[in-house]
Amino acid sequence: MLSLLAAPQLWIGLGLLLAVVLLTDPKRGSGKKANARIQRVTRKTGARTTADIAQSLRRQMPQQDGVFAQVFGGMPSISRLQARLEIAGLTTTPQKFLIVSSILALVVCFAVVVLFGKSLILGLLAGILCGLALPHFYIGRNINKRKKLFLSLFPEAIDLMVRGLRAGLPIAESFIHVSHQLPPPLGDTFGNIS
Repeated sequence: MLSLLAAPQLWIGLGLLLAVVLLTDPKRGSGKKANARIQRVTRKTGARTTADIAQSLRRQMPQQDGVFAQVFGGMPSISRLQARLEIAGLTTTPQKFLIVSSILALVVCFAVVVLFGKSLILGLLAGILCGLALPHFYIGRNINKRKKLFLSLFPEAIDLMVRGLRAGLPIAESFIHVSHQLPPPLGDTFGNIS
């Protein structure tokens, strides 16, 4: 146990994890950018109050900000991860997902090395495998569950739309009616369409 604590790889890994967590903090620097943007818009428009403009801009601002979004935001794999998280119905961001995956990998690595007494290389391999595989397996399971639920509710949604159209509702009203009557993921999808 003491030889593990003296291992420089452990401390380097923990230091890198701490640096990633600190650098990817979404709240870091976002206040300055938001205030600067609010000031620019309020100078251009005199019709609305500053509070209305500030509220409008805060609603439009992306949820991820900071170094993580600047460095990794444009990567196609991060975009695909964000899309998979949305399809799975999870409200987490790719940043939080990657942090949880990293922490899971470190915990598994630590458990393999300390609790089971295996080598550090085997612990790293097991940690990387679990940190990559388990979270993606969870997302895939949620996606499949939502797809099955969507397909089971879809005929009912079509029936509601047909009945609404026969009753004289416009198509947009029918979409809104379906979004209120059916549970997620179908209700959410029809709500987004409307």
